[in-house]
Amino acid sequence: EILHRDRHLSVVMKACAALAVSTEHSFVCRQSIVQEEALPIVLRLIRSCNRSAPHMTLLGHALRILDNLAADRKWVEHICEADDAADVLVTQLQMFRDNPEIFCRALRVLRKLLEHEGAGKVRVQCAQCNPALLLAAAALRSPQRALLH
Repeated sequence: EILHRDRHLSVVMKACAALAVSTEHSFVCRQSIVQEEALPIVLRLIRSCNRSAPHMTLLGHALRILDNLAADRKWVEHICEADDAADVLVTQLQMFRDNPEIFCRALRVLRKLLEHEGAGKVRVQCAQCNPALLLAAAALRSPQRALLH
């Protein structure tokens, strides 16, 4: 509810930080994110972030939520089915290629999506983002790859 309606950055940041921790430790919380249709809200929140320090902190929390969902085979499919998940992640790869923490987190989530057997929609979205996809593929071969595991 807070992510959807509140416009105060500090309130949204606290909610995202709490969700990042709870989705890491709670199956019920991951289930609630999906069942309450909060996933599109998280993706929209990620898309709205800029390069300011507070937004990068918020972005880190939101990407951690996606990473926690993508780590669970039961919920990764829901991210794959989201209309713009791959586009949002590839955009983050482009915007934050100089920020290893955000770049690696977005790349890790994208990799988990692409490894999922139901990733057809994600692959199509990535194919439509050719230059950014090449950037992501190059990153998989870089020294930062160790940070992806």
